[in-house]
Amino acid sequence: MPVQVYVEAQYGGKGVLFLNAAAIDYSAGIPIPGFAHSGTKAVTACYAAEFCRVPFRMNFLAPQSRVRVWAGYSDGGVIPENITRIVQMRAFDAGGQEVGRANSAPFTLVAPRPVPVPIRLPLEVASGSANIVRAEVNLLDPGGAVAATNDLAIDDVEFNGAPPPAPQAPVVSITAPSSGTVDFTHSGFQVTGTVSGAEILSTTLRVMPGEAPGSTRPPIVRQVSLVPTAQPNQHTFTANMDALSQLGRAVITVTSVNVGGLSGSAFVELFNALPEIAEQCGPTQPFGELRYSVTLSACSVAVCARGGISAANGTVRLIPLAILPKWLQVPAGCPTRDAIGAVGGGQPQDFERVRIINTRVGGGVFYVPKVFVDAIDTLGGQAATGLPVSDPQSFIGVTPRPPTWAFQRFRRFGAPAGALDSTLEIRGDNPVLSVEGQGGDLFEFDIAELELSAGTPTIWQTFPCEVRNGEFVCNVRPPSSGPPLANANPDFCGSPLEVPVIGYRFPREFPWVPKQWVAVEDDHANTPGPWLDTGLQARSTGATGTKIGRVRRMKKPFRTG
Repeated sequence: MPVQVYVEAQYGGKGVLFLNAAAIDYSAGIPIPGFAHSGTKAVTACYAAEFCRVPFRMNFLAPQSRVRVWAGYSDGGVIPENITRIVQMRAFDAGGQEVGRANSAPFTLVAPRPVPVPIRLPLEVASGSANIVRAEVNLLDPGGAVAATNDLAIDDVEFNGAPPPAPQAPVVSITAPSSGTVDFTHSGFQVTGTVSGAEILSTTLRVMPGEAPGSTRPPIVRQVSLVPTAQPNQHTFTANMDALSQLGRAVITVTSVNVGGLSGSAFVELFNALPEIAEQCGPTQPFGELRYSVTLSACSVAVCARGGISAANGTVRLIPLAILPKWLQVPAGCPTRDAIGAVGGGQPQDFERVRIINTRVGGGVFYVPKVFVDAIDTLGGQAATGLPVSDPQSFIGVTPRPPTWAFQRFRRFGAPAGALDSTLEIRGDNPVLSVEGQGGDLFEFDIAELELSAGTPTIWQTFPCEVRNGEFVCNVRPPSSGPPLANANPDFCGSPLEVPVIGYRFPREFPWVPKQWVAVEDDHANTPGPWLDTGLQARSTGATGTKIGRVRRMKKPFRTG
């Protein structure tokens, strides 16, 4: 059965305090009809405690002459044999001396599944004078030994005597720290103060740090011990607090509650800020007023009115206002460099797990996952791939298989009409990264003085990937020219023949012959392109014998590695 509420000082105004009392609605859960003495609720002293022998306790705020309660026993579960129990109440005076006791009639719990004993067992202690200040109710076996009180239930407490004193709320004062700007990020601090009032039941310290909107992080809560002073009903307290991980506004509240259920509070409002952040973030600083902070494993980020500021071990990085909303949206991690300019007017900034790019085109700000960032930087950089046109997409579960784990499009700056977007995609049960773009990274196009067009062929490269610590890691390597060519000098860089060219005769050895690679018409058709017909002949020696053909030389050599 669920606990309705724990009963402590709620009846202080009537002159009684309860300890170890959990209120249960015995009509809820698996109900026990007619169990309570009145209504459906009663209290038990050992809720959800195994083998508990703690008595049900009552403290009176003024001496009483008579105390009466009603007791019963709820469902105790399966027992191996019949057992007999007795409920006993004892009353005590201010000196701890027993004033009197009362025992219920014995009752038997029949094995294996005893029937609950309704709360109908009366217990009453009466004294000749008003001297009862405390009473306890316990469960005994026939020999008088204390038995487990897990299922002992009490209802309808009655008492007669002096009325409770007039209630007055405690007065709380916090002497340190003072309200204002502090730096509690690197070291702990103390909260000190005073509490004035009688019969203080508890004092609680609560620290509510500045939090991001929608945060469910609970406040820091501590129970505070009071130290009596020489003055009556005067106390002091000192609470040692750990460093505050959160930057920004923090409210420290100390609340004391007395036995009458009355409370008093005091609070201070702090502005927790690292010195390096306070230089940039504040009402009169460039980034504007600090709103809240986000604490990550490697840095703290202050979210200000006009951007973000990351601080980690003395290193400060700024997050521009345009990039900040996307950073708050995705799990990007700490920034690893400041925002910079990029080809096409974009503004990228790298973080631990993503690159966020303000494309400055139609207000688009998109992120690129780190696995794509690594591939882009290896294969020519952002200029070769272009700027993202959206956030990455995933097509998991979309038929036909295999699944696409991540897919993103990029558009090159100044691309002509009809040109295709570049794409990066991780796909397959054995994941493979595919990088596609017209003309590849455009390096050869640039040195050959060509322009990207809608008809430029698409270069498609694939790289194997694996999952490490829940993230894709792909083995991306830039293209190379392959292994060295055997017998390159006579076959490609020179000729054993003296070749006549417009009345001149070239020497046989490199470098006095053309340095570039050549195409042989007899072996393969010449590749279309901006070639110059030199009229040269070249020899190609291979498995099929020697071929003689006309050679065309490029305006500029292609990159081969």
